[in-house]
Formats: sequence, structure tokens, C-alpha cells
Amino acid sequence: MHNVGIVSSAANVVFVAGDTRLASPDASFNFHAPTVTLDGDFDVTALRQNADDLETGEQRTRLVLAKRTGMGGSRIDALKRDSETLDAGQAAELGLISTTAAFQVPEGVPIVTV
Repeated sequence: MHNVGIVSSAANVVFVAGDTRLASPDASFNFHAPTVTLDGDFDVTALRQNADDLETGEQRTRLVLAKRTGMGGSRIDALKRDSETLDAGQAAELGLISTTAAFQVPEGVPIVTV
């Protein structure tokens, strides 16, 4: 994986799935707390279900980020709570990437843009 611009929100979980993770020197990573947009009328049961779904998703992403980066849960929680945007240097310090590098595609390698 190579971040050439910004990786944001749930895409951070997809990004850390890569075994080799790089970022261009001016790339960034944005985190925020999970949210849900509701439209319509909801009773207590439906609201609880939405809250439970948010919590389940939050725990899953926390587990993946912790496992793939080595960050502690409290640091991950702070990133999301404070809606932090990290530069490439900070991302390296936290284990999101191994290093910064200019993006270069070797000749003949297919490109997948997400």
C-alpha cells in the first residue's frame, strides 16, 4: 500500500491490511469517531441497535489498527476522539507506515485505485 494523498476514516483499516505500507512525504492520515446518519422516526429499540452497531464496528476497527500497527487502544481512541490528521512522519512513529517514499510504479505493474 502506498498513500499518495490522504487516507481517511474507515480507509485506514483497509490501508493497514497491506503488509508493506508506505506514504509519500506529503501524505496524511485522518481519523474520526464513527458516526451514523439517521433519517426518519426511530424508537428506543432501533436507536439502541444503531448504537450497538456503531460500538461493534468501533471495536473491530480498534482491534485491527492495534494488531497491524502496535498502537495501544488508548492512542487509537484519542486519534478518533480528537479527529486527528497525521502527517507521514507521525504515521511512521505510530506504525501506520514503515517509511516515506516517493510514489513510483514499476513498469508493467497493474494499478488499483481505491
